[in-house]
Order: sequence, then structure tokens, then C-alpha cells
Amino acid sequence: MLAALSQYAIYGKQISEIFLFPTTLIGGGFALFVFYRTSHQFMSQMRSNHYSELDSMFKEILLIAIEKPYLRDKTQIAIFSHYLGSQINPPAYLAPKCDRITRERLKLQAAQYDMYAFIVFNFLETIHDRCYETRDWKNRLDQSLVGTWIDIIGSEHRLHEDWFDLELRICQQARASGDLSRGSKFCFGFRDFVLRQPWLVERHQGATFAKAWQYRDENKHSQDYELLLERRFRLSSDRPTAPELAAS
Repeated sequence: MLAALSQYAIYGKQISEIFLFPTTLIGGGFALFVFYRTSHQFMSQMRSNHYSELDSMFKEILLIAIEKPYLRDKTQIAIFSHYLGSQINPPAYLAPKCDRITRERLKLQAAQYDMYAFIVFNFLETIHDRCYETRDWKNRLDQSLVGTWIDIIGSEHRLHEDWFDLELRICQQARASGDLSRGSKFCFGFRDFVLRQPWLVERHQGATFAKAWQYRDENKHSQDYELLLERRFRLSSDRPTAPELAAS
């Protein structure tokens, strides 16, 4: 009797072990499914939040320019950038010639534009951060979010590139002189990102496109950065200089 019971217990244990594996497998698969669905819902919600946030920020930027349209006028921007540049006396900038009244107006508007352009490039930096945060498990950027905002990065950069050139020159002078108090308003990663202009890379390249958006380490890429900077300044010197201002 005891032998029979012992044999039955052994068979019962074997049978339970046979059914334990598929049960564990099904449970693990269900857990993975729940994790995937939760992650997908979280990423979808985050993309939606990011889009709403960026849309609201860009709307505020455009509303400022409705009241002061000269902040988005390319000719005026060139004048403002040269005026601001002349205040730090780099050889690349000359103060626009104008009378005293016009100069006072220019001083005020240039200060307003300096702050406005800073806001714009902070917004571009935020676009980069939000797009890079939502890349998938294959390290690909979210095409819906990037597709909406990538052209905005390109157009805003083209419009305000004179101001950003000035910012790059200020940063370069600060490094050369060792004056840390006049450092850049932006981190190395973002300055390098703008110099490389990865938004021009083909979007269908997937992970390659995402890698181009990744911030690079200053210690590893400083030499490449200097080459990009030199090329940027060479191209900016080929752009038309600011026209002379007429008296108002």
C-alpha cells in the first residue's frame, strides 16, 4: 500500500512538472504582453503631451512676432545681429551707420531681438529633446513627432542663423580668452547639433537618423567641432552684410 502511494506521488509530481512549464510560459508571455501594451500606451501619451507642449510654445513665439514683426524680418535680423556683434567688437561685425535717433531705436529693437532669438533656439533645443526622448527600442526616432517639427527646426534656424553665428563667436572668444563668465548660452551638445544640421539627413534611415540627433561628447569630438565651426564662419562670411540704416 505504501509502495503504491509512493509511486502515485512520484507520478503526480512528474505530471505537475509537465504542466508547470507551459503554465509558466503562458504567464510570462502574458506579462510581456501587458508590459508592451503599457509601454506603448505610455509612449503614445508622452508623444501626445510633447506635441501639445511644443505646439503651445511655438504659438507663443509667433504671437510675440505678431506684435513686433521686425523680430522675424530677415533683413532686420541681419541688422540686429551686426549691431549686437559690434558691441563685442569681433572683426566680422561692423556697426550699421545711422543717426542718433535711429541708433537709439536700433539699440532697443536689437535688445528685444537678442532675447527673442534666445527664446527661439531654446525652443529648438526643446524640440530636439522631446524627439530624442520618444525613440523606440530599436533607437529610431518617432516619425510622427519628428515629421511635424523637423521642418520647423530647419526654417527657424535659417531665419535666425546670423544670431546663432554671433553666439558661436562669443563662445569661441570666451574659450580663447579663458573668460568663463562670457560662456555660451547653450551646451556643447546643442551647439554641435546645430553645426551638424542632422535635420537634413534622410529620415527613412532609421537608427542612423536617430544617431545623428544624439548629443556628442565634447572630449571626444572637440576637434571635429572646431572644423565645423571654421566651416560655419567661412560660409557666414559669404552671406550679405547688413545694409545701412536710413534715418526714420
